Amino acid sequence: MITIWSPLPSGSGSTLLAACLPAMLCTAYSSSCLLLHGGALGDRVEAGLLPSNKLEGFRTEEEDSGMRALQRMYLSGRLDSRNIKDYTASLIPGKLDLIRGDQDGESGSYGAIQLLQYSGILTAALSGYDVVIADAGNGLPNALDMELISRSDLLIIGLNQNLLALDQCFRDQLPAMVEHVKQYCFVTGKYDASSHASLLNMKRRYGVKSWAGTIPYCTEIQDAWNSRNLLAAMLRSGGVMRRSRTPFGEAVTVIAAHVAKQLGLPGAAAEGKGA
Repeated sequence: MITIWSPLPSGSGSTLLAACLPAMLCTAYSSSCLLLHGGALGDRVEAGLLPSNKLEGFRTEEEDSGMRALQRMYLSGRLDSRNIKDYTASLIPGKLDLIRGDQDGESGSYGAIQLLQYSGILTAALSGYDVVIADAGNGLPNALDMELISRSDLLIIGLNQNLLALDQCFRDQLPAMVEHVKQYCFVTGKYDASSHASLLNMKRRYGVKSWAGTIPYCTEIQDAWNSRNLLAAMLRSGGVMRRSRTPFGEAVTVIAAHVAKQLGLPGAAAEGKGA
């Protein structure tokens, strides 16, 4: 499982990456992908991928699909890797599905029984898909976000170029957080290549030895997020032919290559070019 999380309260573009990365993985590496998050119904990645009105073919009611329905299936003892797909929204048929959030997803009031249910749902998801991508949000993670982080095979940590905020993150938050994960890497979102806070300078400043990448700001992608049409824009931006890719699409392609190599996905021959 790939989990994407940022210690910053905002400004890293981590949720945008979580929404875009699965589209690249499922198309470039012929993998079945599941996208989920630890937030509330309609929040996080859902905000850019699902329209406000119900689309034909989407089972969007929380009683019929999403975390709430999966909890009931788990409690009944009927949830498994085969039927979990019946309670998802299909974003790219046969390739990419989405589990919608819980109505109470951001309350943080998860009891032990509820967390056990979520753990069982994750187990079914990991058995039913080649790749599971989880959006663990920004800032202080709730209990479900911590479950997503601790069970990840790779944690992608979202950063920006605000050095004052990063100083505090690397001093107070990240040392304890990375102890919970198998491996991790960094991605700086909304990246400005002309800034003195370059990727290499930030790696030197914070002593980062792990893989790190960047994603530039992209007006087309941001507009697509605002219009809830992100998936189509991402597929255009990250075209199969290199010459057709935008800088944003190329950056996501590089991150996807690194992720694919770490997971051992078919066709993941070369390491993504980070720093």
